[in-house]
Amino acid sequence: RELTFTRSTFVIRNKGNIYSRPSLFIKGTGTILFYINNNKVLEITMPANGQIIIDAADMNAKSISGAYLNRRVKGDYNNIKLDDGNNTIDVVGNMTSVTFSNFSRWI
Repeated sequence: RELTFTRSTFVIRNKGNIYSRPSLFIKGTGTILFYINNNKVLEITMPANGQIIIDAADMNAKSISGAYLNRRVKGDYNNIKLDDGNNTIDVVGNMTSVTFSNFSRWI
C-alpha cells in the first residue's frame, strides 16, 4: 500500500505493532528538509529531474533508473523510522509530493 501527500505537514499512521522503515518517493526542487516527529532526519539536495527514492530499510537513495544518489542526502538513514501509531511529518522546501510505501510493520 502507498500513501501520497502534497502538504508540507501531515500525519501518517504505522498500523503495525513495531517501528517501520519506509520507502519514500519524493518529488520537488532545491533543498528539502525532512522531519519525523519534530526530529530532522534528512537534508536532500534534489537532482535535476526533481525525483528521488529513499529506501530506509536498504539505507540508500536512488534515482528512478536505480542510480545511487546517496551524495545528495545528508543525515542518518537509521533515523528514518515510523513509530507504531501516528507520526507527524514536516517537509521544509519546495516539495511537490512524497509517497510512502512499507510504512506499517508487524512482528
